[in-house]
Amino acid sequence: MHFIFDTGAEHHLLFDHTYTDLFTNTYLREVKIMGADLQQEVNAWITKPMEFNIPVFGSMQLPLVVLQQELFHLNQIVGEDIHGILSASMFSHHLIQIDFKNHFITLLPIDYEPGKKFSSCDITVIKNKPYLSAYYTGINSTPTKIPTLLLDTGAGLPLLLYTGSSSDIQIPEKTISGKLGTGLGGLLNGYIGKLPEFSFCDFTFKNVISNYQELNPLLTNKEQVIKQGIIGNQILDQFTVVFDYIHQKVYFKPNKNFKQELDIDCSGLSIIAGGPDLRNYYVRFVVPGSAGELAGVMEGDQIKWINKKPTKWYNMNQIQRFLQKDEGKKLKLGLIRNGQKLNTTLILKKII
Repeated sequence: MHFIFDTGAEHHLLFDHTYTDLFTNTYLREVKIMGADLQQEVNAWITKPMEFNIPVFGSMQLPLVVLQQELFHLNQIVGEDIHGILSASMFSHHLIQIDFKNHFITLLPIDYEPGKKFSSCDITVIKNKPYLSAYYTGINSTPTKIPTLLLDTGAGLPLLLYTGSSSDIQIPEKTISGKLGTGLGGLLNGYIGKLPEFSFCDFTFKNVISNYQELNPLLTNKEQVIKQGIIGNQILDQFTVVFDYIHQKVYFKPNKNFKQELDIDCSGLSIIAGGPDLRNYYVRFVVPGSAGELAGVMEGDQIKWINKKPTKWYNMNQIQRFLQKDEGKKLKLGLIRNGQKLNTTLILKKII
């Protein structure tokens, strides 16, 4: 089974209850849970501790939160078979080192000291989730502090800020509406803008694409802490990160991919995967006014070829890298629409 390792998750989550249905007297009670997106509650069961065998680490007894309705859309977004989410809390008595560049997680002794190349920051751990403070420069060109940002390794975006959670967080004057990502309840709607500057710890990023979303106060009132946003993987993967839950510290070391100005999608296309091996790629959403719309790409189109090469040769990460190439780069797309073959040239341009 394949699980997402998620610092933004309080509980261990299983998407498909058919696995746990095989056991008797598994479920203890029914609950409603809310994802890190804080948008919608979904129905689930709490199980008794179940035995997991994790390579290298060995056997563990973990209680699970099992969804009553399976979430197929997460497989489509990731382009891989994903069975659930493992909360980082299971390893909270170790230092957890995540090497994003080499896709490797290392558990270290609690007395381990990261090297001098790491910068340290204080975090606050609440409900097994790490929060830190950051600063952004917005409309008035004055640095504004954001006290509670969740470090979320399960979020596939750079930065998400919640409007309504703080009077200081304002949507930029120039934004576009769009689909920000996918949560437990489905697609997340909001606005996409650009921050001139965003900084945390000893690091500053320029012209950061930021997502903005208004929170549902009826749901957020149930949270112990009202976070003001999320720092996701598109920023975190610039580093090797070490989480120290016990001493409430986090350490960052820039990797060879580190850039002060992040790569961004220049197509305006939201892509999902389908088919038995998740190697068929479809357009889920087209940002209005984007390069994708100008090229005539439509929602529901299947992308069969990119630059005359079959897309089935590529995984989702490779497809996304095509769409993040430099502005002005041309991509020749072969599409299938309602059974008809179409060809178009997409000229990449920044969406904002």
